[in-house]
Amino acid sequence: TSWVAGLYYLANDEDLDRYYTYASDFTSEYDTQTWAAFAQLDTNISEKLTLVTGLRIENREIDYSDNNLVKFSPDKDLWGGKIALEYQWDDTNLLYAGLSRGYRANGLNAGILSSLDATDDPDIIDTLNKVRTFDEETLLNYEVGLKSRLLQNSLSLRVALFYMDRDDQQVKGDFLVPQDGGATTFIEYTSNAAEGENYGAEIEVDWLA
Repeated sequence: TSWVAGLYYLANDEDLDRYYTYASDFTSEYDTQTWAAFAQLDTNISEKLTLVTGLRIENREIDYSDNNLVKFSPDKDLWGGKIALEYQWDDTNLLYAGLSRGYRANGLNAGILSSLDATDDPDIIDTLNKVRTFDEETLLNYEVGLKSRLLQNSLSLRVALFYMDRDDQQVKGDFLVPQDGGATTFIEYTSNAAEGENYGAEIEVDWLA
């Protein structure tokens, strides 16, 4: 068995000052901290067959506040992983099949929060409040493939078939807030769809002519 393991840390601090001609000024602080540990094992079951297993565990903390007295401080534990079998058919051909789980972290739409003062319409404010935050997305990916070297190793071929099952899929949206005088404020945001799927084939050929 060969293995790799590691630790990961990311801190991100964002301060926003936004000045409007049609509403009061807006200030906010958006801080995130991410801690993670990960490991992967490649275990030789036989001379030709290898079992690959991997795991990543992550903790993500968000601390948000603004001058509208809005506070948002979620603390999320997330995890992803992988299990696959690789069959080394011969020196130049590798077949594999695997299942992996991934994720995209949760968050909030700072553009929405900074635009709540831009309108007095209760229906628009209610709509904006519903998409202030978004949840994490999880993904299960099923994949089979082939990696080959041909023509005395001068040609490299990779073929993969995949299917992705997405839960709470993160999607982009936009919203227009009308202003007095006919102007509008354009707001982009991220929200969650219930589910989604991706599937397809990928082929890559490298030829050393």
